[in-house]
Amino acid sequence: MNKLRAGFIWLVIVSRVALATPTDSVEGEALLQKLRRGIEENEGKLQNLRVEGGCQRATWNEQAQKWDYSGEESVTAWYLPAATGKVRIDYHEFVAPIENGSEPFVVETFTRAYDGYINQTLFTKRGSPLSQTLSPVGELSAKRFLGFVNNSSTGWGYSIYGAGELLGAATLSVLFTPTARQYGELLATETNFNGASCIKLQWRIEAQSMTWYFDPSRNYALIGGERVKDGLIRENWTTDRLLEPEPGIYYPGAVESFSLYSASGQPKYRCRFEATDVIVNDPNLSNDIFTIRWPKGTLVQDKILGTTYTVGQSAPDVEKAIDAQIKRLKSAIAHPLSPQPKISGGYWIPIKWFAAIIGTIVVLVLGAVFILRRQRK
Repeated sequence: MNKLRAGFIWLVIVSRVALATPTDSVEGEALLQKLRRGIEENEGKLQNLRVEGGCQRATWNEQAQKWDYSGEESVTAWYLPAATGKVRIDYHEFVAPIENGSEPFVVETFTRAYDGYINQTLFTKRGSPLSQTLSPVGELSAKRFLGFVNNSSTGWGYSIYGAGELLGAATLSVLFTPTARQYGELLATETNFNGASCIKLQWRIEAQSMTWYFDPSRNYALIGGERVKDGLIRENWTTDRLLEPEPGIYYPGAVESFSLYSASGQPKYRCRFEATDVIVNDPNLSNDIFTIRWPKGTLVQDKILGTTYTVGQSAPDVEKAIDAQIKRLKSAIAHPLSPQPKISGGYWIPIKWFAAIIGTIVVLVLGAVFILRRQRK
């Protein structure tokens, strides 16, 4: 229970500005149930997603009293939001400041993918804008990365479909469960936000809470949100434009967000997200997109089996043996997102499954070591 409560605490904010007059308890509960039904009816409409977009970042310069450019990203991303949680993000360009470096910025090109079992990363370019060189480097690990949820270049966390993942749950409707509501106060009010009549949902717990604004006229699409802690705004965002890639499915087209406000009310960071193309529920989307095909010469660091090899240069039998081990690992491991979710972001696995998984991993690792030693002989 403490982990469950902690999972809510770090994600929740309190709004200090009254944007609407709260209804009485009966009307408020009726509005909550109306919003719950609206969210649940729409959460399952999106089966898969492909989005092209990007974001530009800026940092507030207190001395000059202006915003300074601090990097940008442009991506193409694919996602299966169901229980699998399969995801791929192609970073066409990732520009960020270099700390204590001779060049002011570094530019990277890389891909991250998760196929439901294995997390894969492929770096193809890295360096300053004047010198961008890097032999392909790959990495395999068993832990699913959270970049799609937190990445401002995909817009996922600003949508009704992805906002719940910031709570460590599969969907936003988890807020309406009795377990969630016993740890904090859930309030719904009717108000206006950014020129639209909407329902404001606020979750409060101690000195924190989180606020979302839903537009009933557009299938309860999210059009804004806010996080506050200890009286200070940690983050707020407004959707300036909504896209409707399929009738009844709305996805953020442009979002302006600000974070880390000072006591004077000045935010430290600004991010502008814009989607250039959004495709949903593509019946031809192949699962193959979530498996990275390593280019020849890629140095792959396998953190699952504890091995390193170069694609196309290591002994073919070694690469085949490692691929076979990974396939057996996939078949042995229960899907990490299948079990019942906890708000804290963790997931339960029965003890007998856990023991079986640990035993299988030990056998696979020992087998890989045995194969590699035979190859060296």
